[in-house]
Amino acid sequence: MIRVRKLAVTLAALAWLATGAMVNAQEANPYDAWYVDGAGLSRSNCTFWAWQRWLDVHGVALPRWGNAGEWPGNASAAGFVLSDRPQPGSIVVTWESPLGHVAFVEAVDPDDPTRFQISEYGYDAGIGLHERWLTADGNLQFILPPTDASSVSFPGDGTGGPPQPGLADKKSGLPASGREGHSTL
Repeated sequence: MIRVRKLAVTLAALAWLATGAMVNAQEANPYDAWYVDGAGLSRSNCTFWAWQRWLDVHGVALPRWGNAGEWPGNASAAGFVLSDRPQPGSIVVTWESPLGHVAFVEAVDPDDPTRFQISEYGYDAGIGLHERWLTADGNLQFILPPTDASSVSFPGDGTGGPPQPGLADKKSGLPASGREGHSTL
């Protein structure tokens, strides 16, 4: 079963590469980090952060997938696997905004596989980088990396595994965070 899944994911990734859907990793992020809302306020953009964080962690630049709510359909069409379970290194899609919201999954609680930590832009006041813990409830979608997560090198504790709660992420500069609640970074 695991071999079949790995083969399917590998084939999907190769098909994705063959279609030219992936942009060169040296190209700039296609999303603006900031935008001005209807009230004239400057807000941070969730799609910018999720796209950039994916590139920073996986070394792969994603294509431009539109607004956050369009990411699952466009990711699926590009051959990415979607799941309702969090996985470190994946992108979570929520409906906290009418256009959707995306964030990067930094860690999954080893004691509760439905509880996960995200880093994001555009949360609440939308003024910068933010971290918080969420619980998968069956209504969230996760865009999984195009490789087996165990083979992906995650920054954090130096073991190659996902960053664990409370450890600094050296590559992104994310400070260590507690296991409870959330903090504005």
